[in-house]
Amino acid sequence: MSRITALLCLIAVSTLLSCRDDAPIIVPASAYIVGEIANPKTDNVILVDSDFIIDTLQLDDRNRFYKKIDSAKSNIYWFKHNLESQLMFIEPNDSLILRTNTIEFDEALAYSGRGGAKNNFLINNFLNNENTDVLIKKSQNSTPRQFKRVTDSIHSYRLEELDEAREKHNFSDAFYNFAKAGIDYYDYYQNEQYVFLQKKYKEDVTFDESFYNYRDNIDINNESLANFYAFFRVADIYLKNIAAENCLKTSSKIDCYNFDRLESTHHLIHATDSLLHAKTLRNRFIRRLGRDAILLSVTSEDIKKTKKVLVETKLNPEVEDFFRSFTNSVKRNLIPDNVIGNWNIEDVYGKQLQLQDVLKKKNIIYFWNEEYAQRFITQHRRINYLRKEFPDINFIGLFTGNLEKELWVDILNDYNYSHLQEYRLTLEDVNVNPYDELIPKTVFMD
Repeated sequence: MSRITALLCLIAVSTLLSCRDDAPIIVPASAYIVGEIANPKTDNVILVDSDFIIDTLQLDDRNRFYKKIDSAKSNIYWFKHNLESQLMFIEPNDSLILRTNTIEFDEALAYSGRGGAKNNFLINNFLNNENTDVLIKKSQNSTPRQFKRVTDSIHSYRLEELDEAREKHNFSDAFYNFAKAGIDYYDYYQNEQYVFLQKKYKEDVTFDESFYNYRDNIDINNESLANFYAFFRVADIYLKNIAAENCLKTSSKIDCYNFDRLESTHHLIHATDSLLHAKTLRNRFIRRLGRDAILLSVTSEDIKKTKKVLVETKLNPEVEDFFRSFTNSVKRNLIPDNVIGNWNIEDVYGKQLQLQDVLKKKNIIYFWNEEYAQRFITQHRRINYLRKEFPDINFIGLFTGNLEKELWVDILNDYNYSHLQEYRLTLEDVNVNPYDELIPKTVFMD
C-alpha cells in the first residue's frame, strides 16, 4: 500500500469516527490535499485561497506535499509552484490527490481521490479552451453574425458536457455553478474581445443589438469569482470596451482603443470607478490601472493629471498610501531629467552596481517580472530577435519582481537567457503587490 493510499485510508477512518452517535463534539468537515510534483523547480508549493491567505507547503524527499484544510468550505484554491499555477475547487470532506510535473505542468496535471472528478473536469476544460482559442482566432475576420454563431455553438456544447458530467459524477450545486460560470465567462470574453478588435481595426463593422444580449448576464461585481482568471479577463476587456465607447464621444478611434495612451487609461479608470462597486475587486483594479497610468506619465504634469483622476475615485486609505509611495518613487526615478544611471541594480553573481555602470552609447532597457510566464517569454523572444537585427544596440533586461536572487537566476537558466545583459532592479519601493497581477493585461493578437 502506497503512502498516499495509507494516508487517505486514515483520513477516511477519522471521518467515520467523528460521525459516531456518542461523539461529544461535532467537528466541522475538513478537506485534505496530497500532491506530488515531478522534477520540482523549488522545494515548496504555495497554496492560496480566495481570501489571499497563503500557506507554503514544503515538498518532502519524494517531492510530495500534504495539507489539511480545517472547517473547509466550497471554495476556489490556487496552488503555485515556481512560475506555474492552477486552480482547484475544494469542498468539505474532499480527499484530493494531484500529480503533475514541471515539464508539462497543465497537460500532465491529473487528480484522483474524492474531489478528483470535478477538478479533472476543470483542467480538461482549461486545456480545451486553449485548443478552441485557435478556432476562434480564425473566426476573427467573420461577420458579427457568423462569429456569434461559432461562439454560441461552442458555449452550448460545453454546457452539455457539464450536464453530462454532473449526472455521471453527482457534482454538488456549488461546483456546478462555478463550472458553469467558467464556461459562461469564457464565452463572454471571446465576444468582448471580438468587439474590441472589430471596432479598433475595422471602419465599416456594425453590431446588431442582439449581439450584446450576453452582456445582461455579465456581473463584474461578483465577489465569489474574485480569484477566477476567466472572470478577470472578462472584467478587463469589458471595461476597456465601455471606456473606449465613452472616449469616442470626444476623441478619435485611434486614440480611444490605444490603452498604452495616458488619456485612454484615464477613461478606463473612470469606467472602472463607475461600474465596478465590489470593494475588493474595485480596489484591485483601480490599484493596477492607477499604477499603469503613473508609469505612462512622461512629465510631472502627467502625474498631476493622473493623481486628479485617482482622487476622484475616492480611494480607500490603503490604496491611497500605495499611490502616494509609488508616485513619489516614479517621480524620483523614472521621470525625464532624473538620472536613471543612479538606479541600483544587481547582477546574477550578486554584485551591486548602478545602471550607469552597464550603459553604453546606445541602450534599450526593458522591464519584466515572474508573473505571467507567457508574457515575458514573448518579450524575450522579441528582444533576442532585435539583438540580431541591431547588434550595435545594448539591450538591458531589468527584473522588477519579488523573487529571491536564486529563483530569478533559475528562470534565466530554465529559459536559456543570457546572464550578460540581465539585472535585477533593487529599488524596493517600485516593487508591486503580486496579487495585483491576478488582473491580467489583455494582450491582443493582430
